[in-house]
Amino acid sequence: MPKRRIFIVLAAALVTLPLSIRPGYALTDASAFVQTNGEKILDLAPKAVNDSSARQQLLALVNEVLDVNGIARFALGPYVRQATPQQMKTYSKVFHQVISNGVTARLSAYAEARFTMGREVPEDGDTLVETTIRRPGSPPADVNWLVGDKAGSTKILDVIAEGTSLRTTERSDYTSYLQSHGGSIDALIAALKHQAGQE
Repeated sequence: MPKRRIFIVLAAALVTLPLSIRPGYALTDASAFVQTNGEKILDLAPKAVNDSSARQQLLALVNEVLDVNGIARFALGPYVRQATPQQMKTYSKVFHQVISNGVTARLSAYAEARFTMGREVPEDGDTLVETTIRRPGSPPADVNWLVGDKAGSTKILDVIAEGTSLRTTERSDYTSYLQSHGGSIDALIAALKHQAGQE
């Protein structure tokens, strides 16, 4: 079954978006996008642990802000070319659910974490927003956000925590799983459904 490192990276990052700005750095469009949506997530996060309505709002927000479909396609690597349209539809749907479940399951662990905004770095037409997470009892952690345009909407395209890319980690996990299961997209979908509690 695919590994679950995605949830550690994603929950740590999405639930603890910026509250402060490091002196000397301007709040430009990419940073403003990260901060604005972070404030919404921070408002919903504590409620979502025990409130199903808040949880659904939070999941909708995560799916709106994060380029989940793009990450899902990227995670398949070369195997994306052999997936049928129906398989991609089913896979994308369950991928959303797996991410959503993992994020909400770990919200409470990061409730007291805070971000400090850093600089913005241009990267191949997109923008990398640098931040630092501080959580009681843990050393500071660098988390960078790749922000860009996706079909006319601003999205978080990738999250890089302590040098580990969300997209790259998922591609490694999923392609490894597919390699050991004869390249079967159906087998991957079945594993993800099991992980999401759908079977």
